[in-house]
Amino acid sequence: MIWSKLNWLIILLLSVVTSLSNGERPCWKKMVQDGMVCVCNGSYCDSYDPVDKVDHGKVVLIQSSNAGDRLSKKTITINSKPSNKIVLTFDDKQKYQKITGFGGAFTDSATFIINNVSAKLRMKIMNSYYAQDGNAYSMGRVPIASTDFSSSPYTYDDNNDKPDFDLKHFSLFPEDLRYKIPTIKLANKIAKKPIKLVATPWTAPSWMKTNNKLIGKGSLKGQPGDRYHQSWANYFIKFLDGYAKQGVTFWGITAQNEPTDGNTPNFEFQCMGFEPDTERDFIKKDLGPALAKHNYSHVNLIILDDNRPLLPAWAIKILKDKDAKKYVKGIGIHWYLDVLVPVTVLNVTHYLFPDVFILATEACTGTSLLDTPGPVLGSWARGVRYSTSIIDDLNNFVVGWLDWNLVLNLQGGPNWVKNYADSPIIVDTKNDVMYKQPMFYHLAHFSKYISPGSIRVGIKGNVNDTKIVGVVDSNRGVVVIMNPNPSMRKYSLKVAEGYIDINIPGDAIQTYIFNLSKKN
Repeated sequence: MIWSKLNWLIILLLSVVTSLSNGERPCWKKMVQDGMVCVCNGSYCDSYDPVDKVDHGKVVLIQSSNAGDRLSKKTITINSKPSNKIVLTFDDKQKYQKITGFGGAFTDSATFIINNVSAKLRMKIMNSYYAQDGNAYSMGRVPIASTDFSSSPYTYDDNNDKPDFDLKHFSLFPEDLRYKIPTIKLANKIAKKPIKLVATPWTAPSWMKTNNKLIGKGSLKGQPGDRYHQSWANYFIKFLDGYAKQGVTFWGITAQNEPTDGNTPNFEFQCMGFEPDTERDFIKKDLGPALAKHNYSHVNLIILDDNRPLLPAWAIKILKDKDAKKYVKGIGIHWYLDVLVPVTVLNVTHYLFPDVFILATEACTGTSLLDTPGPVLGSWARGVRYSTSIIDDLNNFVVGWLDWNLVLNLQGGPNWVKNYADSPIIVDTKNDVMYKQPMFYHLAHFSKYISPGSIRVGIKGNVNDTKIVGVVDSNRGVVVIMNPNPSMRKYSLKVAEGYIDINIPGDAIQTYIFNLSKKN
């Protein structure tokens, strides 16, 4: 009872602060096992106004830190001379890729949780991700049928393992109709613009596969161009049609989630194997023509959707074939084996195929053999991993970055094979409370302040052991810098109006927003 009264007192005090701060609501801080989280319930959740205007000669500075800052905002003045020894230059004449956006995945598990909390908490979760005073997510990933983050394995045409080449028994699942689709529609209602959605299959029905199972080592039966492959391509069309009838359309679709998983003996959850040549031939003989025939050529077809050590070889094998390349718009990458190859392999891939975008389609923590499994509440280090990956990717021609599950429970599920993971928002379903992890705020420093359509630009100078990226967003510049070190780092950034002093504390991330031109 005392704790309950204390909670309400905290909420009341926070509400008073809110009334004095232009609508912003500060983080309700709670110290937990590995640091600090921000607590939200049906009555209160932190929120942060967008930066709509920056005065000439000024810079808006947003900071989050391991010391407890969460998107804290202040205005600083641009100086006529540099104050720090190391001088960097914001080079908006050196332009690179256009940014598509940031987001997370509408998995069965995430959308089940979102639809099984109170209506008030549901809105707090969704506003936190999609509202302009939240993270302003602009993208999302949607599994085609089940994944490990489902209550059980299924496809849309299991048909008791009997062949159904005409897909007469194809049907969306209750998970789509009750959870995924309503959540996507709510996200689109809240977001400033419709979310760019990317669809991804994990497996074909067992009757289509060489091992007759949804899991384990197995690929499509037959050869590209035959009835198995044509039926599988038409399965994509049935999915797109089914969601379109429910009012949900897609910006992109991948040929297969992690195609190397299905080449792995005894792989424990849904998967299907492709080699680069079989994915190439499936695209040019089956999937590409099916998308074109059914008026889905506008849906961006994405290859690979697997870990980056497979580049550039996977892309070369597919995109050097003109009959396959004409259907392909993008390359999807995952981060789980990034340690094996340098990030510059993305740069190499871009220059080989500059007209094909690279999109980071999945990342999460708490799943590797070297990591604590499942959620670690308050882990700043996991947030640092997110920002490191995002900055490195953006600096090597990646156009956007998609997180895995939008939310998970305290265990890191539900997951039918107990392959638990962490998420930027962890929900205590029993007490109808959610915890915003440091990962959530690390993501916000990008998704909230770098708009879709922004252009990455050059930053000249040596930042040594910090990470930095810059973009032009309409008529202003945005710079995100992350310091993973325990002590402060100092720089002066040369911009059109003078010099911005960057003094970033240890274990902190900052976003700087400023005008690109001098006042007339």
